[in-house]
Amino acid sequence: MRNFWGLLLLSLGLIFHSGAETFRSPRHIAIPSNPTQVGTADFNGDGRPDFYYTDATGLNVILAKADGSYAPPQTTSLGTATGCRVADFNGDGFADAVCFTTLYAPSAFASVFLGNGDGTMRQAETASIPGAGSTSQYQLSFIAFGDITSDGHLDIVFQSTGIASGTLFTWFGDGTGEFHGLVSYEYGSGWGVPTVADINGDGHPDLIFSQNALTLYGVGDGTFTRANSDAGTSTNCHLADFDKDGHLDLFCANLNYNNGGYYLEVHHGNADGTFAKTPVFSKGFSNADFTLPFAARDLDGDGYLDVLGLSDDGLVIFFGRPGMQFAAPVHYAFYNPEAFDADQGDPSLIADYNLDGNLDLAMPGVNGTPSKRLPTAANTAFPTAGATGRMPPSPMPLAP
Repeated sequence: MRNFWGLLLLSLGLIFHSGAETFRSPRHIAIPSNPTQVGTADFNGDGRPDFYYTDATGLNVILAKADGSYAPPQTTSLGTATGCRVADFNGDGFADAVCFTTLYAPSAFASVFLGNGDGTMRQAETASIPGAGSTSQYQLSFIAFGDITSDGHLDIVFQSTGIASGTLFTWFGDGTGEFHGLVSYEYGSGWGVPTVADINGDGHPDLIFSQNALTLYGVGDGTFTRANSDAGTSTNCHLADFDKDGHLDLFCANLNYNNGGYYLEVHHGNADGTFAKTPVFSKGFSNADFTLPFAARDLDGDGYLDVLGLSDDGLVIFFGRPGMQFAAPVHYAFYNPEAFDADQGDPSLIADYNLDGNLDLAMPGVNGTPSKRLPTAANTAFPTAGATGRMPPSPMPLAP
């Protein structure tokens, strides 16, 4: 029997008198394929988050309607490219996209597609990437958008990674939707995906990689220099200012050798861009409760950032407490026949979809197959399109 994949859209309801929060009225948005990537952005300038996903047909855009429903997907062919990320490159209020060729493609290139304001896209330009392609067995992947040169225009940072080494590329935007020049920087492989932020206060965006928080300081011309320190053995690291001191802190997963699971760890950020070696918060969990963090948001409006993460069974949330501490994880289970890994945790999927002032969450999944592992309300509601009802957490305890 054919599975129809889709998105489960969860609305976050706040109950202020009790200090609790729940995700309510789960809604299933069916799509006819298993997407390789899912994200959200505003493609038509109406202020409502729209969905996009990539699959074998290309880049698909699902526009949100004012009545809360979604239009059928509009597809832009990508050729041999599959991985896309979106941002507004030319300042017209419509999301644009940059897409990259896959591993073993005959030639490697990055292509820019500009949004027309109605969910359709037009190809603007393509850059061939030297040293990548089928013969080198290198793969292109997106890293980040950022104003790397501090000229007020969005630039694109991406990488070409191989078995033993990798190359960072900065593609410079001019604010019109056009990009010029490629500056490269050679670095080691296996560093993971970085966050772009100025962590040492010199005015130039830096790159902090998810593996061990390895850091490259921005020079301001699109190149980087290697920092001297890292956070040890941590993985899947991200940044947020938990103590509101103006310096970004680090939150990561760290392998728990005692039971095979992971620790959630938070390292305090210093003014010089380094991080404290000893975590201010560290607690171990089994894989059923926690495998990696992917975002930090104040979900319950109490002024403390909460950590969103993934476990073997789906979404987990660690609600923030004073002193950079966190409550036990609250677990929301979703069924997905594929492993629940990093492709589920795109921070862009945390958005206010119904414009009620509360953050909502979308998660990719499959329709028509109920969970056999955790038959909670989250799972029983998920396979049915348009299902409603409050989603109580399972007994298992989560974290951006």
